Amino acid sequence: MVRFVMSNQFIVGVFVAALLAGLYPEGAAEDSWLFPQYATKVGVFIIFLLQGMILPTEELSRGLSQWKVHVFTQCYIFIVMPIIAWLVTMPLTGIVGPALSFGWLYLGIIPCTISTSVVYTTKSGGSMIVSLFNTSVANVIGIFIVPAFYIWYTGTNDGGTNVPLGEMLFKIFLLLLLPLMLGQGIRPFAHRFIDRYKHIPSKVCPYIIYSIIYFSFAKAVLNRFWEKQPPLALAVAALGIVLIAVVGWSLCALLLKAMPFKREDKIAAFYCSTQKTVAAGVPMAQSLMIYSEWDAGMVLLPLLLYCLFQFSVGGVIVGKLAAKNAPQH
Repeated sequence: MVRFVMSNQFIVGVFVAALLAGLYPEGAAEDSWLFPQYATKVGVFIIFLLQGMILPTEELSRGLSQWKVHVFTQCYIFIVMPIIAWLVTMPLTGIVGPALSFGWLYLGIIPCTISTSVVYTTKSGGSMIVSLFNTSVANVIGIFIVPAFYIWYTGTNDGGTNVPLGEMLFKIFLLLLLPLMLGQGIRPFAHRFIDRYKHIPSKVCPYIIYSIIYFSFAKAVLNRFWEKQPPLALAVAALGIVLIAVVGWSLCALLLKAMPFKREDKIAAFYCSTQKTVAAGVPMAQSLMIYSEWDAGMVLLPLLLYCLFQFSVGGVIVGKLAAKNAPQH
């Protein structure tokens, strides 16, 4: 049991945060001693500040020569995966409701995770340069694409509120883009120190994410989400995640197999195209749901389920590719 917990700390942390939300949802109330209305905003700011500090954008120039791989990867992240998610949601929207339907689409359009994509690529014998380039570019682009998609979607569907566009964009700038820019501004002056201790943000950010997950799910419990989402809807939501992952990962592998890229570039492109970020996805959703009637916990549920899938199944794929790269005796 101890070995399982230590090797799956993030998954266990997500479950513990969700469990605490069910046992003590009062912590998400506006008059709570935890001050959720401030704690989540501070947490989001810190996460994107740390992301900006550790984001190796200086690596971008080294990877420009492999532009065809980069174009494929960015198109798959922001075009193909959202289309796959949309195709899954179309026939099931009437069952799962608007919040979970948007959660699927949100999962499809958010960028790739930096840490998991790079680690999986390295362990599988993939190109570190291609991985760093695409994770860096995707996470910067995502800060603009995801809010733009949310504004468009809520403007054509129920769930958005009549918030002035300028106010919304300004708050998104303060919570997401400003800290990322500050982090990038600090990096040139302290990159050696940051790179030496870059393991610290990877240990701090998960706990901030746990707190945001707690507040999101606790608010959903306070709003009695089960009255809006029957058990069948939650089961269908889980099925939808499996479908998105299986179709998305299989199609990516098939397309890459037909591409004239080097093997190590294909491996990096596969992980960057299919892995989704929780570190940026959770705080971004929390920031956007301020302007929505939907429960952030329900919107985040597909992403968290997908996270469990990519950690478990992704780990198996890494093991098989690592075994192929191991020297034969």
